[in-house]
Amino acid sequence: MANVVEANGRQRRRQRLDKKLKVAYTGVEMVAHVIDNYDRPRNSYAKGVYANTDKYAYAFSNKPGQRIPKAGVMAQAGVGRAEIECSIFEAEANGPNASAGAEANVLKAVAVAQAEVGSVGASMGPLEVKARGPNVGAEAEVSLLGAGAMARAEVASVAAAAGPFEVKCGLAVDTGVKLSFIQGELKFLGTGVTVGRTTGVSVLGNEVTISLW
Repeated sequence: MANVVEANGRQRRRQRLDKKLKVAYTGVEMVAHVIDNYDRPRNSYAKGVYANTDKYAYAFSNKPGQRIPKAGVMAQAGVGRAEIECSIFEAEANGPNASAGAEANVLKAVAVAQAEVGSVGASMGPLEVKARGPNVGAEAEVSLLGAGAMARAEVASVAAAAGPFEVKCGLAVDTGVKLSFIQGELKFLGTGVTVGRTTGVSVLGNEVTISLW
């Protein structure tokens, strides 16, 4: 029984890293997410104080979360977490926490570090809502199509996404640049534009975007 509990805990941590590294799904990544998790069993989880590290590598295993080749490492710590998941549905609430991780898969390599006071969110496939308190973070990404880096900091935000459309309201000072053959993103103190596959405009952290494919 202890081995089963620990294995489930490792799987949850890897799924949380997967979500952190996919702040916004592309169309291809959304299909991969559904393929990876359509038969995920119902799970609920609650934790007080926690701190853990993990590493993993998967390739073509016929299990939820392990069908798409990927490898990664992560570390996280915090106070208070609760979540529930079933198939492609997920909901979670987090207290103060900090995390760092990196993952490489068939589409790209990403590294992320962040710290936040608290957040709540829920998603079901392409539908997602989320609210966050003060937080800071940094991310870097390299793919077959391009590369980029972004430093993020916001006082608070509320975001909603439905399919290709996303609206975010808050106060943020994100700064950085991401460039590829299909998309470019440039922001300075929360204000900037995204042009390409995902197109949108941001003013001091208030943002409207649409993913064209």
